[in-house]
Amino acid sequence: MRHFWNALILIFSLILQSTVMHFLGIMGVVPNILLAAAASVVLCSNSPMQALIYGLASGVIYDLAWGRVFGIHALIFMYIAVSLYFAADYVYKKNITVCVLFAFLASLLHDIIFFAVSFLLFGKGNFLYVLFRIMIPAAAYTAFIQIFVYMLVKKVNRAGERL
Repeated sequence: MRHFWNALILIFSLILQSTVMHFLGIMGVVPNILLAAAASVVLCSNSPMQALIYGLASGVIYDLAWGRVFGIHALIFMYIAVSLYFAADYVYKKNITVCVLFAFLASLLHDIIFFAVSFLLFGKGNFLYVLFRIMIPAAAYTAFIQIFVYMLVKKVNRAGERL
């Protein structure tokens, strides 16, 4: 039952990302709520296989909605989800500060990897401009949104464990 609700959270975050988040953007920077939801679900997961499945599913959802080349975001989200799961073994996962830090790092890592892949494929871009004007503000905005998303995912997982 818990997996069903986590899947609904990922789908709902896709809907929010494609409709509401563009209106909440600050100076053209929009938070990646789908990545925040995936990070929250991964931090509440119990095994690396669950983390891999949630990361891959959220990446496929992202690719279906916005990807120009299918599979890039799926792989990036999957690798980030698994690395977050293994990194979370070394820290106390129940703290909201750790979750916000992981969301910031996941968003920044996603953007850097995607920039590198798109630079290799298309050959355009100014890394320092994109890093300071888009990547870091988007990661900070995603980390702020992560506070609310993590509380929602945590409540859903607690309710799922009780059932």
